[in-house]
Amino acid sequence: MGNCLKPRDPLEAILPRETGIDASAVREADLPIVCLIGGPGSGKSTQSKKVSEKFHWIIISSSEILRDEVHKRSIKGIVLARYMSQGRLVPADVLIELIKTKMLNHLNTTNGFFLTGFPREKEQGKIFERQVKPFDLLIYLSARNSVLRDRAMAKAVMMSERLEQSEERMKDRINIFHKMNKPVLRHYKKKLVVINAENDDENVFADICREMEYLLKKLSAEKQSRTAASYSSS
Repeated sequence: MGNCLKPRDPLEAILPRETGIDASAVREADLPIVCLIGGPGSGKSTQSKKVSEKFHWIIISSSEILRDEVHKRSIKGIVLARYMSQGRLVPADVLIELIKTKMLNHLNTTNGFFLTGFPREKEQGKIFERQVKPFDLLIYLSARNSVLRDRAMAKAVMMSERLEQSEERMKDRINIFHKMNKPVLRHYKKKLVVINAENDDENVFADICREMEYLLKKLSAEKQSRTAASYSSS
């Protein structure tokens, strides 16, 4: 049998790209970058808002920046809307260009960057770290599937969604999340912190704050060490 060529994705073919955004200013600013991941219903949105208020960091939500692009009604936004409506991952390079743009726009107005819902897959993280800089910490909000499903269904009731459709769709979303998330957890195990998201919001927030404060002290000590070494060598 001859070689089979994989048919080109028609959405990929028409998706506008802005490649090559220079993120060197982000590297030079050397601001801390923390990623928060977790399944649907794990509390990412709630916790990221609390973190932003306490530490004065900019939240960069992968889902929000995609929705913002869709609302522009540009060609790119229309294509991204199609990806999202089909439950498909937006190409990593497109998502990361949007993240880089937001980081550059807020470079002088924040103490750090808090990326939520990112990376969804290992390749996203690898491209980001190669083009921007390695992130300092990956926080995983862990919860059992039953807890994630119950929380999502409670939200669906509040939004008056059809429960039968919502439940099946949520099961699929949770299963897809775990399938993509396992390689992420393995790849970043050295900078990974797992937090029990089944606790109440305040306890989860306290756990996140403890890890954030530990990170900031560590980064501060490393910076002081580099400064001292620079003075001693000059």
